[in-house]
Amino acid sequence: MSPREQHPENALYRFYGATGELLYLGVTHDPKQRWAQHRRTQHWWLDVARTEVEWVGDRATAEAAELAALEAEKPRYDRHLSGIYRNEVPSTVRRHADPEAERKIQNAVRVLAHDIRAGVFPQWTVMPSMGSLSDRYSMPVMAVDTALSRLDFQENLVARLDGRTVVVDPREFSGEGLRGHRLTLVLLRHHFEVRPFTAALAAASLRIPLNTMAQHIRLLTRDGAVRKKAAAQEFFLAP
Repeated sequence: MSPREQHPENALYRFYGATGELLYLGVTHDPKQRWAQHRRTQHWWLDVARTEVEWVGDRATAEAAELAALEAEKPRYDRHLSGIYRNEVPSTVRRHADPEAERKIQNAVRVLAHDIRAGVFPQWTVMPSMGSLSDRYSMPVMAVDTALSRLDFQENLVARLDGRTVVVDPREFSGEGLRGHRLTLVLLRHHFEVRPFTAALAAASLRIPLNTMAQHIRLLTRDGAVRKKAAAQEFFLAP
């Protein structure tokens, strides 16, 4: 029987380091599958010494619990739009001990940086997934992953928001404090396109606190980029 069949609800999970520090938390309906993804793609996986799983109900309940936990517990490697936790430079930014792996990483940095500067990936757009970039350039996923971290921390050509979403060259905001609402607009377009959304749905989708999302929506509505449906709590993006 699969984890999903055993537990029809969703799991809020936490990863701790050897000293008890909370490294990461997230939600999933299938911990085994999700953790396998972390193992393949996340540089901090080798630091995980202990896990905790809490089954919390349907997806909306789980995401609400996740947002509350992110705000209260501030895991080392979780990032969201109300601020990036940069307690230390990720280990992926440091030189790899394996010379061949380091050569592949440096090649990925060079190629991606060239194409970003050349406009292949325009400013203020969300880059393709790491898997898509890996296929496009015939590079290992881990080389692409590490290259994107270096382009974030060392070159400031991209911003990695949650380990997955990468925005190209967002020069107009810093890595601390409330993010620019223009970045929020980029992510709203990426997630919703022409679909209507509520502030709560947008907050859960972008993994930021509801009150922060409400501030961004007010600013975007003022600027005409977001419009509110009459007599409803739904919003939609202006063409």
